[in-house]
Amino acid sequence: MRNYWGGLAFFIAFAALGQTQDQGKTAGDRTREGGPEVGNLSKRSAITAQEVLKEMFSSVEKTWILPAYSEFGYMELDANLAGALPGKTAGNSDSGTLSIEADIDGKVSPNGQYAMAVRGEFGSLDLVNNLQRRLVTSHSFKSFSDRPVPSRNPNANLTNFRSYFLRYLGQLREGMLESGSFRSVYVGSGVHDGYEVDVVRVYRPPGKVAQDRKAPISMKRLWTFWQDGAYELWVHKNTRLPAVIFYTNVDDQIYANFRFQYDRNWLPERISYNNNSVGSEGKGDLILDFGEDRLLRGASLNFVGNNGLSIQLDATLFFKSEPVGDVFRILPPFGFRKVNHDHLKILILTQISGSLLKLKKHGINIRNFKF
Repeated sequence: MRNYWGGLAFFIAFAALGQTQDQGKTAGDRTREGGPEVGNLSKRSAITAQEVLKEMFSSVEKTWILPAYSEFGYMELDANLAGALPGKTAGNSDSGTLSIEADIDGKVSPNGQYAMAVRGEFGSLDLVNNLQRRLVTSHSFKSFSDRPVPSRNPNANLTNFRSYFLRYLGQLREGMLESGSFRSVYVGSGVHDGYEVDVVRVYRPPGKVAQDRKAPISMKRLWTFWQDGAYELWVHKNTRLPAVIFYTNVDDQIYANFRFQYDRNWLPERISYNNNSVGSEGKGDLILDFGEDRLLRGASLNFVGNNGLSIQLDATLFFKSEPVGDVFRILPPFGFRKVNHDHLKILILTQISGSLLKLKKHGINIRNFKF
């Protein structure tokens, strides 16, 4: 889901790797595990779910997506990523843990261009996308792959980050309120954490017979699974900002809940996350750092799963007006050999794991990874 919820979507889907089925609990029970409760719930007349949702989207736009973001045409980032993925064989016995650490320095633009330098256990990589071609360079193997980028790019005309945020917020708003794909119902109003909230449910009516997907969510579904399933949203009555989100997707076996905590400017400084997907339960937090100008300066994402999976990402963000020079230029290093893209991915991934068999034990298929 390359959209407004993109970071959280990756958070859910990565944490859902290796899940198995469990018939002991209903979907609703599993979704609410570890989540908050609402008190004094009662219905108010003269209020509808559509009204609550419209006011929520409007408040998110006004409070979070400030006009100042329109001044920035690209962003520099400095990040550190650490993760551990437990391995499982078919017999469900432990086959060791795959650990990954990396430092990432780069530049990205709202229209999809990027230039990244990634340094870690897999060696030294340079990743560049200038919307015409995509270059991957491995300094460890003195090799590179160079491929054309598909012509379809929905973000090609975006010139600033406010347009970028508004585009995806608009897609979510259109999907829930205008497309006819979702239904919504007002449940009632109550008290959560000392604040009055309105509770609404949004769901996509079932179409085809639900598929029994026993395998983990596939990477090709990573950006689209949010379009199915159901949401329950608790919306602050005073600010019309989200307080809690429960997400249920039976087909993809994803169950989660999120709790928003705000600073004095009603910017989301912490989003606490409970992943209740079967076999990959765990807890995490997304902590956001805002400057005095109320613009985003950094983010810290962490997740610890009951099965040994963990993710830690710390990033510092620097919004800039225009890049200096041609920072997204494609220029293969002199003397490096050009190789097939999949072959280069094999070299890079097996440098971490030691073998393709170990990758398979951790549920990793090289064709699922797009770099």
